[in-house]
Amino acid sequence: MNARSNWVQWALNFHFKQDKKYYRGGQCGQVQCSRSEPGRHSWPRARANRRAVMRQAYSSAVPWPSRAVWRHRLRRRLGSATVNAMEGAGAAAAVPRSPPAAPSVAVAAGWRPVVTAFVQRDDGRVLLVRRSDRVSTYRGMWGGVSGGVEAGDASLPDRAFQEIEEEVGIPRARLRLVCCGRPQPVRDRGRRFLVHPMLMAVAGGGGDGGPAAALSSGGGGGGAAGEVGLDALAPAASPAVALNWENTEARWVLPAELPSLPHVPLLQETLRRLVLPPYMRAHVEHLAQDRAHGAAELAAYAVQAFGAVAAHELRGSQDDRAELAAQQPCWQAVSEAYHNFAWHMACARPSMAAVANAAAGVMAALHSELKGRADAFGPDEQTVRVALLEAVRAESARLAARGAALQGHIEALLSARPGAVVLTTSYSSTLLAALTAPAARAALGGVVCCEARPLCEGVAFARALAAAGVPRVTVITDAQSAAFVRSAGLVLLGADALGPQGAVNKVGSLAIALAAREARVPVFACGDSGKVGIGAPVTALVSLGGGGERQQPEGDEEEKGAEEVVAGWPSQLRGPAAAAGPAGAEAPMPAPGGGAPGGGAPGGGAPGVGVRNVYFETVPLALLTGGVVTEAGLAAAGEIEAAAAAQRAALLEAFELATLAHPPPADE
Repeated sequence: MNARSNWVQWALNFHFKQDKKYYRGGQCGQVQCSRSEPGRHSWPRARANRRAVMRQAYSSAVPWPSRAVWRHRLRRRLGSATVNAMEGAGAAAAVPRSPPAAPSVAVAAGWRPVVTAFVQRDDGRVLLVRRSDRVSTYRGMWGGVSGGVEAGDASLPDRAFQEIEEEVGIPRARLRLVCCGRPQPVRDRGRRFLVHPMLMAVAGGGGDGGPAAALSSGGGGGGAAGEVGLDALAPAASPAVALNWENTEARWVLPAELPSLPHVPLLQETLRRLVLPPYMRAHVEHLAQDRAHGAAELAAYAVQAFGAVAAHELRGSQDDRAELAAQQPCWQAVSEAYHNFAWHMACARPSMAAVANAAAGVMAALHSELKGRADAFGPDEQTVRVALLEAVRAESARLAARGAALQGHIEALLSARPGAVVLTTSYSSTLLAALTAPAARAALGGVVCCEARPLCEGVAFARALAAAGVPRVTVITDAQSAAFVRSAGLVLLGADALGPQGAVNKVGSLAIALAAREARVPVFACGDSGKVGIGAPVTALVSLGGGGERQQPEGDEEEKGAEEVVAGWPSQLRGPAAAAGPAGAEAPMPAPGGGAPGGGAPGGGAPGVGVRNVYFETVPLALLTGGVVTEAGLAAAGEIEAAAAAQRAALLEAFELATLAHPPPADE
């Protein structure tokens, strides 16, 4: 903690915990509290204002005179010696910190970022709440569980989980984040909200108490939260709901029932950004679960998925077309559905920028096609679908051209080093095409492949090389990479993403690069410009400031199930508890030798020991001593940074978020 944070934290604790009159008077620091509603000045309200003051204290827009004012107050209360000692201790404990990641795009003033969470049961019903008369906006209207993004929030999902627990009493342990939807700008009567939708799943899915069975908190007066039991409606399906003062009713409703309820603006549109039709959802799930293909192949799959969706809609039965027309009654609705599909495809593999860029490329090509087909009446629904097929063809041609150019540069790199042994890891379709080309095969002195645990994609890569006639292909364990890198002529790494921070590739790549630097062996990362990303998932495209830049919790991006690791162990080491676990979870590790602790059955889990399965890591540009090979040749760091900025702008335009960087019209 640096000197500034030390004294600010101390001052805030002093003001808000010791001087209760300070916030009861209606003002907490520089943050106004409402005086019109009795009972609002409670400790939870004070804590919220305390967070707001902390945001101001850390904001670069707050001048240092604020510090002088607070120091003066503390001196009057505690004396100069105490305050000086406190500041001196803070300065002595100051630790240099790395600067925060630069925001992707600054949201224009006037937009208020909020999260809206929809909790969904297995039967498809979502939880809606009716806002009380004590909230400041949309009183008496139905909506999802919502809350403003505050300074210090670790991520948008964290804020959503907190709001759900505070407003309806469902603990985080009962919920699972399914997906984050495309941000929804809401302009209503001079108010401007940037809504970040979240879909949460809850276990269960049995019967329910009839369509949209109403649940009431038993009156809206006072400040006590009403306890609403849903067990009578769905005994094993719904958690208990405890409403706080912000809401008066809760209902589990089907999405089709939303029009019958008075709801907040754009509620249906916001929910549509989360719930995809089954034929779209199948492609997203396939993309998220694929472990056999690299970034370039998955990007090509993502492009073809758009073609499959358009063909499905064009060739459907008469009943299917009638249902689709009801869901998408105009060409704008068709375009909106495709943009939502593209967003979910881009989010399916957050570490693979190529997938997000391919989805954005299809949308950009669609925009171009629609402009070329525009007339006085606008396109019809079928025209949009045909335009999407043309966009798929255009983006597929771009991917093929970039791949061919990159392959040529890799072949030239190998031809300049005849007889060199290449060391690589995991599976890369880009490297496979380059290494199996006739000129490269003739120049190679051999290829050493690290197996890339836990799924051993490197073994599959080695077999493909040998089948194509590449000479002297060897597979080694990941732990042997440092021993074999000394005899290699160069290291070639595929790249799932490229950016100013470096190249993202399978875990183990960083260790190879470090060992190669010590052995003075050049390291090259290979990837075309379609793999240049923003250095974060697409959910971080819109900067919220003060804690909103990272919208996805660390460790949840590309960490997979521990069972993949455990499956490769000898059978005597695999215990029942360690054989399965959710993605990203720490599965218990069996005791050595197969014996369970405390004399239990063989194969039992060892308490307190976890198994992790992180898939990707970043190799800094400084460790890529040979350089980054793209379709244009070797790229300098400045060129990659410029390409990342251009790609950021392209993503914002493709997902129709670029307008958030500009103030809304003054007449709103």
